[in-house]
Amino acid sequence: MLLYFIPDVHPVAQEAIDAAGLGYALDASRPAFCSCRAMQGPGGQAGSVCAMTPNAARVEFHADRQTWRPLPGKSAWVGFDSDAPPTPEQLAVPRQLAGHFVELADGQPWLVPVARGWSYDADNPEDCGCYVALPQTSELDEAGRWVPGEVVPRLAWLWRLACRFEDRLAGLWQAVGDGDQVGGELAVNPAEDFHELHAQACQVLAVNYRLTAGEIAALGLLTEQSAVDVMLAVIDTPTRRQWAQKKTAAAGAAGASSSAGPAA
Repeated sequence: MLLYFIPDVHPVAQEAIDAAGLGYALDASRPAFCSCRAMQGPGGQAGSVCAMTPNAARVEFHADRQTWRPLPGKSAWVGFDSDAPPTPEQLAVPRQLAGHFVELADGQPWLVPVARGWSYDADNPEDCGCYVALPQTSELDEAGRWVPGEVVPRLAWLWRLACRFEDRLAGLWQAVGDGDQVGGELAVNPAEDFHELHAQACQVLAVNYRLTAGEIAALGLLTEQSAVDVMLAVIDTPTRRQWAQKKTAAAGAAGASSSAGPAA
């Protein structure tokens, strides 16, 4: 469970939550919302500790057994019990997008949504290609038939991010030369810089979990490699690796068949 501290506020209304930039995490209108006054919270200020939990007794400030960090860009702090950090299940949004589980720096599997998917025919790996894995609006074509349309507006940014990331990878693979581009380890950061890589990974994780960069940093979820793994999952790299293995195996089988010669 994540705790939030809003300075100089008690009791807590939704207006104060929104003003603190915590509307994504707290909803004062729901029965699960709890708050507790703290005369001296993190940073030494008075205010309110808040959380979404049915266990109101846990919504308190205890400096000796909790970890707290200020949230950059917000007038609030985030915290949790030091010996029981929140699990992915506790932070999951009600309706998650399908994808791949990626183990982050906490050792837990987190579900990363696939935006740009990869499909192939297992019997004919040459029959393959990308597809839109995100929800799309349904539209009418000129003949009046229903067809898939654009990615839903709220996720259009994720589609664009996936396309840019894949274009970036294509350039890196070309720069480092031939080889197992899909299955091999990348020798360079597949983003413009260290900050951009982590910022994009945080955006992606926030699709399926009630998290922003501040919570992710407080929980210590990312390393450079796990940030790369998150971004590779967005473009369905695990499926591409399976496809590459199938393609290699099919090519090997074809070569063995052509060199075997006539039967005795």
